[in-house]
Amino acid sequence: MVSNSARSLYRSIRFLRKYLVAGSCLAGTVATTYGYISKSESVKTNFIPAIYAEEHFDTLGKQNTNAAPLYRIVLTGGPCAGKSSALTRLSERLQALGFQVFTVAEVATLLLTGGATFKPDMTLDEIITWESGLLKTQMSLEDAFTAIAKASGKPTVILCDRGVMDGSAYLDKPTWEALLDQNGWSEPKLRDARYDCVVHLVTAAIGAENYYTLANNLARTESKEVAAELDVKLREAYLGHSNVYMIDNSTGFEEKIARVLDVVSHKVGFPRPANYRRRFLLKGEQLIDTILSSKYATQEIAIEQTFLKVDEDDPNVRRKIVKRGQSGVNNFTLTTTIKSEDGKEETEVSRPISAKTFVSLMAQRDPNRVPVCKTIRTFVHKENYLEVHTYTSPKHGKGVSVLQVEVDPKVKFDVRGGSLPKFLEDFVDHEVTDDEKYQSCGFSKKLSGE
Repeated sequence: MVSNSARSLYRSIRFLRKYLVAGSCLAGTVATTYGYISKSESVKTNFIPAIYAEEHFDTLGKQNTNAAPLYRIVLTGGPCAGKSSALTRLSERLQALGFQVFTVAEVATLLLTGGATFKPDMTLDEIITWESGLLKTQMSLEDAFTAIAKASGKPTVILCDRGVMDGSAYLDKPTWEALLDQNGWSEPKLRDARYDCVVHLVTAAIGAENYYTLANNLARTESKEVAAELDVKLREAYLGHSNVYMIDNSTGFEEKIARVLDVVSHKVGFPRPANYRRRFLLKGEQLIDTILSSKYATQEIAIEQTFLKVDEDDPNVRRKIVKRGQSGVNNFTLTTTIKSEDGKEETEVSRPISAKTFVSLMAQRDPNRVPVCKTIRTFVHKENYLEVHTYTSPKHGKGVSVLQVEVDPKVKFDVRGGSLPKFLEDFVDHEVTDDEKYQSCGFSKKLSGE
C-alpha cells in the first residue's frame, strides 16, 4: 500500500514536471532521502518549480528555465539559543537534499572580535555609525552570497546567522528610527524584502535556564536576565514578516533542533502536516484591536490576494499572488500550495516577485474568484506568534476576524489553557482550521451577482 506521504510527493512531482529548472535533479534526491522511493529508482524531474522565484519570469510572466530556486533564511533569537548547532544541522540536511548552502556569519561577532567594541559611553553619532556599519556589512555579505548563488545556476539556500532587523533590539526606538532615516531605509524593506523565512530560537534563559552558557561565544557577555530581555525584543523585531516561526524550549534540545529542520524543510518545498496552521473564528473585532494596541507591540499589514487559474489536471494545486503593504511600502509574493488527496499534508512555497511580475500575473487570475483584502495584526504572546486576520472585502467576508497561529503538533497548544492571552480567550467563538469557508480561498469564490 502506498502511504499518503508518498502519494503526496508523487503528486507534487507530477505537477512540477511542467516547471523544470535547468540544473540539478532534486526530486530523486528528496524522495530517496525521505525514503519515499528506493535509491535504485530514477526520477527524471526537479522537485522545486521554476514558478517559485521572481527571476523565473520575463515581462510576459513566462518561465525562464535557466534560473534556479534561491531561499534566504534568517536564524535569530537571544544568546545561547542553539543557532550555531541549528545552522550546522540545517546545512547538512539541505545539502543532503541537493541544495547548495551558503552561511552568512554573525556580523556583530566579526566586529566585536575584530576590536570594534560597542562602548556604553559612545555618543549618538558613534552609535549610529557603529550600527550602520554593522547593517551595511550584513547586507553586503547577504547580497554577495545572493549574487554568487544566482550566477551558479544551482538551487541554493542562504542561511543568515541573524538578520538586519536584529539591530533594532539593541537600540531604543528613537535611535533606531534616526538610523533608518539617516540611511534612507524602511522597516518593511529591511524586514520583508530581504528574507523568505525567519526562525526565532528562544534563548535557554527562558525555559531551559540550567543550560544557559556563553562559553561557545566569547564575544557575548549577557546575563540570563539580559538574554531574556533581548529575546523578547528580537521577537518583536520581525513582527509583520509573513513567515516567522518561534522554536521554544518546551522540548529537549535535540527535538528543538529537529523542529527547526522541519520548519525550514517545509519553507523550501517539502510536505508537512496541514494541521500546523490553526485558525479560530473571533467575535468583537473592534474591541480586540483596542485591547491589543494597549497591551502588545503590534504590526498592522494590509493584504490583497488574487487567486490564479487552477490547472484541471492538478485541482489540489493552488496559486495566488499577494500584495503586502505597510507605511506606503509594498512587497509582492507568489504562493503555490499543493495539498495531498486526503488533505492531511500540504506543500507551500512563497517567493518574492516584482511589482511588474505581479501585474503581468493578473492576466492569469481565476475568473470564478474575486480578490480578497484583509488587514493582519501581528503580535507575540509567550512563545507564539499570533495573527488576527480581519477581512475587508469581498462583501460576504467583510468584518470576519480569524485568529491564526502556526503550531507544531508536537508542542502543546491549549486555547483555554494559557496559550492565548486571557482576554482573547473570551473572544474565540470556535476553531475553523479545517473550514475553508473562513479562509481566503473560501471568501474568494465569486457569488451570484458579483
